[in-house]
Order: sequence, then C-alpha cells, then structure tokens
Amino acid sequence: MKKKIIRLLIVLLCTGLLMAGTAGCAVLRAEHEFQTGVQITAENVPEGTYYADLLVKLPERDPLRVPDTGVRFSGADITENSEIFRYHKDNYVSASLHYGYAQSISVPDVPDQRRLTTVLTISGNTKNGRFSKGKDFLRIPSFRIAYVSQDGSVLGVTGPAEAVSHFTPLSPQIPFSADGTNAHYDITVGDDWNPAAEMLAAEVILLILLLLIAAPVYAVVRAIRRRREQAAVIARIQQNAAGANGEKCGQTNKDD
Repeated sequence: MKKKIIRLLIVLLCTGLLMAGTAGCAVLRAEHEFQTGVQITAENVPEGTYYADLLVKLPERDPLRVPDTGVRFSGADITENSEIFRYHKDNYVSASLHYGYAQSISVPDVPDQRRLTTVLTISGNTKNGRFSKGKDFLRIPSFRIAYVSQDGSVLGVTGPAEAVSHFTPLSPQIPFSADGTNAHYDITVGDDWNPAAEMLAAEVILLILLLLIAAPVYAVVRAIRRRREQAAVIARIQQNAAGANGEKCGQTNKDD
C-alpha cells in the first residue's frame, strides 16, 4: 500500500516538474527586443515646470535601476546634483535618468500648445532584465509624474498613476496624463498579459485537477482490488475446507 502511494506521488511530482519546465521554456521564448514611446501630457503644472518626467517604482537592487542612463532632456541643466537625479523617495526614481531601458526624452514631433508634453523612448531586450520588476514596462509596480524645472528641481509629484484599460487599440505609444496631483495611463485590454505566468497558472490548476481526479480513482481501484483479494481468499478457504471435508469423509468410509 505504502509503495503504491509513493509511486503515485513520484508520478505526480514528475508531472509537476515537467509542467514547471514547460513554463520555464515559455518564459525564455517570451524574451524579445522592443522599442516603444511613453507620451506624457500634463495640465495645471506648477509654475516654472520645464518638462514632465516619469517616475518608476523599482527596488534599489533591481537590475534595471541603474546609476545613470546618460539620457538628458534637451535644454535642461541636469547634473548628478540635481534634485530630479537624486530623487528616490519610496523607491520611485526618474525613468529617464535611472531606468535601464530609457533611450531618450524629448518633445513630440507635433507639440500640443495647450499642454506640456514630453516623450520618453524606451528600448532594449527583456532578457537583459530577466529578474527585474521592470523587465516588461507595464509590469512596473507603480508610476508617478514629476514636474521638473529647467535646473532639475522637482516642483511637484503626482500620486500613483491609475491604469485605465480600453477594449479598442490605442496609439503605439503608452499615453500618460497628469493633471495637478492626479495621473493615469491608458492600456489596451490584454497589453499587460503575461503568457508565461498564465501558462504556469494553468499548469498548476491542471496539476491540482490531476490530484483531485487521481485520488478518488486510486481509492476506487484500491477498493475493487481489495474486494477481489478478499473474494479470492474466501474462495481458497472454502476450497480448502471442501477438500478437507472430502478427505475426512473418505477416511471415515475406509474405516467402516
């Protein structure tokens, strides 16, 4: 009985390892090169605001949180002593200055005269940030918008940006909007879908279902086998008893 249970557990363990390996392969296949733009439009900005920068929340040890990307906003006097460069409150840092995938920050080709607009271009290969929370941009835990002066002073910061999902395709860029202390960003439903995570979750559910199915099936098979074994034992006992009675009757007849 114990050996059979151990065998069943070994089979289920091997199945689980196979599923985990499949999910791991899916993660590796999902690695890809990318390039996209993050467009930030801001209204009701503090006086003296020169541009709006994106703040990303990444732990200090995150592989994609770098000391200096080398990216600078044209016309702004940003140095290592600037407030925006040194900003790291609650693990929020400037994306243009410290997010490893940042490539450039500039004004759009066609500026909107009614709003302050900047475009942060990010690009890279997700395998380079495999163990980073910011490997896939939309997987970054939280965003804020910082209002920055020409000399790099932080004049204000919004609250965490709220994600707003849409069912219709949006522009190739990821649009962020800020209005005073409020901010949000728009995504198409499914843009933040993680195929590897979904596959792993599906495989875990499948493994649980296998356990739920295997346990009662094994119990039924074991019960049937036990009944058959009991029936066989009873049949042997009856057969042996009948044989013993026959021998006894023969011995009695012989004595007579």
